[in-house]
Formats: sequence, structure tokens, C-alpha cells
Amino acid sequence: MSGHGIFDFSGKPIESIPKISLDVKEDDLISVIVTGCKKLTSLKGLPHTIRTLRARDCTSLTSLVGGPTKVRENVFLQGSAIKSLEGLLEVGGGVNINDCLNIRTLSGIGLKYLKFCHSLYLPYSIKSHILGLIFIKNLRTLKVIPQGTNKELEQAITIMQEHFASNESKDKHDSELVIETQHKLIEAGLEDYAEL
Repeated sequence: MSGHGIFDFSGKPIESIPKISLDVKEDDLISVIVTGCKKLTSLKGLPHTIRTLRARDCTSLTSLVGGPTKVRENVFLQGSAIKSLEGLLEVGGGVNINDCLNIRTLSGIGLKYLKFCHSLYLPYSIKSHILGLIFIKNLRTLKVIPQGTNKELEQAITIMQEHFASNESKDKHDSELVIETQHKLIEAGLEDYAEL
């Protein structure tokens, strides 16, 4: 196979990626769909670079370590059991982690790996540590899903976005922005979100 292909294992009772996918050459760009694979525990065996990853409702998948490290387009993980994005070194499109209720903080989640990410959909379960979002320079869309379920998180994100978009923040170094934004979050009574 040359170019791109789709490997769709949706709903299958697999615990790991089947052998058939191991025949893919490293330069082939594939899309992997494992949506609803409730027993899947690992993405090992996939190429290091893939086009897209759809791993929705993989309720036994707690880690991405050992799977693809670079996803050229989008990563969909809604409803999976992942606890962090560790393992992903680069995402070229968007990341959807809403309904990943094992994620309660953005501390240690691997935000540094999302430097090229342009959209991020967060679960309402996040209760702290969102300041690391400042390091995702291409981020254009940041939403809590479903909206209205965590008003404090939504307020903290609004404060951050308004401050980053303001004219006075354009020429400042990241560390200055972090300190200023921390102060604004603390003033608003959102101390838990003011941590990196």
C-alpha cells in the first residue's frame, strides 16, 4: 500500500492493534479508527506518523504511550479512559478530549506536545492547571464540552483568552504573560486554574 489508507476496527473486541496493520510502511499515511473498541488497551504497533486517530469510547485505553507520536491531522479521544496526552509529540490539527473524565487537570497532560494544534475540546471534569495552554501558539478554538457544565473553567478560559488577545500582551515574553494571567485568575477567585 502506498499513499493513504484507513484501518477501521470500530466496535471490534480487540485488546491491541491487529497484525494486519503491522505491514504498513513507515511513509504510508494511514487513518486509524478504533471507535468503540472497549477492550483496547494499547496503540502499540501503529506507525509513528499517521494521518488521523479516532479512538472514541475506548474505555480501557488509558495511555497513548507506544502508539503514534505524530498525527498530521486530528485526534479524537472522546469518552476514552486516557489520563494524559503523553506519547503524542506533534498534532497538526485538533484534539478532542471531551468526555475523557479521567483527565481532571491539565498538569502533566502533555500540552507541550500540542504546539501545532489549532483546536482543543476539553472535558468539563478539569478542575485545575490550565495555564499551560499559553504554550499552544496556534490554538484558535478552545472549548469546554458540554458548554455550561463547568462555569469556573469557562470563566478561567475566557480570562486567559481575553488577556492573550489584548494589545498589551502582544510583545511580552511567555513568562510575563503567565504571571499576569495568574494574577487575573487569582483576582477572579480562580486560584486552582492559575497553576501551570
